[in-house]
Amino acid sequence: MSQDFLLYVLFVMSVIAPIVVYLILRKEVNKYREELERQKALMGKVFVENIMFGEDFKDENIFKQNVLTVAKQFFKLLKRKYNLKATNYIELIEEIKKLEINQEIKDKIIEFFDTIILLEYSKHDLSPKRKRELKKMVVEIVKRMGQPPVKPE
Repeated sequence: MSQDFLLYVLFVMSVIAPIVVYLILRKEVNKYREELERQKALMGKVFVENIMFGEDFKDENIFKQNVLTVAKQFFKLLKRKYNLKATNYIELIEEIKKLEINQEIKDKIIEFFDTIILLEYSKHDLSPKRKRELKKMVVEIVKRMGQPPVKPE
């Protein structure tokens, strides 16, 4: 009788222990994932503010190239995230307008790509004020993306 009880207790513990360990580990892994996402967003912000658009990059061509690099990466991310079929920024804007997402985010995405279209095809340099606004937009986008943009392909 006591041997049966002991076997029963061991059986129950052998079933319950892995479940408890799994739940504890899952909770820890989720905490680390959240922290990783916060760190990636912070790295992206630092990357954009200090490396891509720091004081060293007052050159218009470098600024423009860096903004367009972020735009290309953001374009790819949006296509993947929302399963879009767009092949250019104009098509992307049209598809984004049809999405049922937060209106504020939708407006920012549309404003950003409208600006990118103008930047890409304009022969005029941006004013310092417009550069600051665009830099702020890019920083916000990179923070939302949660990762720094990769180098151009």
